[in-house]
Amino acid sequence: MRIIAKVLYINGPAHGHINPTLGLVEELVRRGEKVVYFTTEEFRDKIQKKGAEVRTYRKINTSQNFEKHGSIFNLAADVSSTAKKIIPDILDKIKGEKFDYVIHDAMFGAGKQISEILGVPSICGCAAFGPSETVKRILSGSKFNMFKTLIKGIPGLIEFKKNSKYLEKIYNIKYPGVFQTIFNKGDLNIIFTSEYFQPDSDALDQSFKFVGPIITDRAELPDFPFESLKGHNVIFISMGTVFNNTLDFYKKCFVAFKDENVKVVLSVGSIIPITAIGEIPKNFIVRKYVPQLELLKYVNIFITHGGMNSVSEGLYNNIPLIVIPQFADQPAVAARVKELGAGVILNKENINPEILRQAVQEIFRYPSFAENSKKIGHSLRNAGGKKKAVDEILAFRDNKCMGMSQAISIKLNE
Repeated sequence: MRIIAKVLYINGPAHGHINPTLGLVEELVRRGEKVVYFTTEEFRDKIQKKGAEVRTYRKINTSQNFEKHGSIFNLAADVSSTAKKIIPDILDKIKGEKFDYVIHDAMFGAGKQISEILGVPSICGCAAFGPSETVKRILSGSKFNMFKTLIKGIPGLIEFKKNSKYLEKIYNIKYPGVFQTIFNKGDLNIIFTSEYFQPDSDALDQSFKFVGPIITDRAELPDFPFESLKGHNVIFISMGTVFNNTLDFYKKCFVAFKDENVKVVLSVGSIIPITAIGEIPKNFIVRKYVPQLELLKYVNIFITHGGMNSVSEGLYNNIPLIVIPQFADQPAVAARVKELGAGVILNKENINPEILRQAVQEIFRYPSFAENSKKIGHSLRNAGGKKKAVDEILAFRDNKCMGMSQAISIKLNE
């Protein structure tokens, strides 16, 4: 008889981290697992629709903090500060309950620490690359840049150390170091990309399982004029849901493409009113939000901030990319896109209309960009998806439970 487990899923309040987990939750529930999912209130509906019980922790404002980091040490400080706030809140809301295992986001470290406090196995669901040496090196930069990053991040490093000691003392756990805080490794690690796209995939240990992006219906806004895109080359521009307070960039996009023979879809998010951008060129469609999964079926070039979720969805649909990385893992994602010949990288500090236009022309001129995007897309679509992810989770869970049962049996027979 199959064991039915109760799962505690803990994730951060960001679309790029929530969306990749929706199909995973759906498949876990379909196979009989009871999933209790913690995040913030704004994500309740989309997760509940996948069958999980949703509970919320206190609202945390990550978007402003992410924009001002400028250093991996400041990011680690923010992650540890968040853990201080979230851990007691979640523990209070699960008081008296027992869970068989915890699934947590790689960066949202509160979940990993809660698994240690509860004394149950941890599974990391990673919406970014696994922590290979190449990824760490890109995130650190050159030795000179690392030195500058350290100097700039000294206040963050001090705060991180303070938070770490507090959490260790209060909960009797070992809090990880700076890099380990950015990737909170679990006993099992489910990576939402392919071995081909992951840098140095063969250097990661056997706890890392590559399943590709889990693309699933998100019940996105349906009202979009798809008919107007047919028969045109389509450029889609989106800076994601965190780094989208970029009014000047949007205006440069207008100048770059208003006279080009293309249709441009620009998603600006909720921070900037559309009216503040100015007069919209006739070949542009500007929306706060777009039904991205459906839209990507029409797109020829995707201009993106380089968030792993957006990049994965673009490449899943064989779309060449122009990547303008902002922070966190985005430089590493952009570097891999360029290395595999699926797109180009632009520096956010010196973008102008001519640079944007030249990048688009380069991708249209050379078919290799589309060919290489298709190669990555094939690897993502064939990595196994939610079925492989849940197969790995259930095998891990049953193995852990069997090990616990054997330990109990030995103890009883002593």
